[in-house]
Amino acid sequence: MNFSDYFYYPFLIGTIFLFIVVIGRFVKWFIGLSKIDKIRVRIGLFSMKTLQSVWESIREGLLHHNIFKTNKMLGYMHMSLAFGWFLLIVVGHIEVSCYHGSMFFPFQESVFFRFYNTENADFPGHTFFSYAMEILLFFVLSGVLLAYFKRFRSKTFGMKRTTRMRYGDR
Repeated sequence: MNFSDYFYYPFLIGTIFLFIVVIGRFVKWFIGLSKIDKIRVRIGLFSMKTLQSVWESIREGLLHHNIFKTNKMLGYMHMSLAFGWFLLIVVGHIEVSCYHGSMFFPFQESVFFRFYNTENADFPGHTFFSYAMEILLFFVLSGVLLAYFKRFRSKTFGMKRTTRMRYGDR
């Protein structure tokens, strides 16, 4: 596999920039806290409330639980986009780990694995991963299809009011 292809450089630069910004903002936030607040953060970081907050983030960020309770079709649309992409990335990473037999490989390879590995790969679980990735891609594309349909016929999703698009935004 040749990792000198230029098309993934923007991906690599964007990922490095993202990590720098997130870590920089966290450090800036933590330095700005008072001494008492820093102690509270250290004590409260590993608590039951932290685990509950992580679970709440997963339920709302990936599964869109509250939207799903209100409107099942909108909930499925949002969940299929967020959770589907998440699963595509995770399953792709596991697939590349099985291919290499190691967890240590360039992180962009799990995203661009099909580009780098064009020949038929024979490794344990290759058939399973092929089907799993196809099903997950279908899951994401079904959400995209619903989002596209909702854009033009939002009343079928039970929405009474939607945003009024300007001519240039249509």
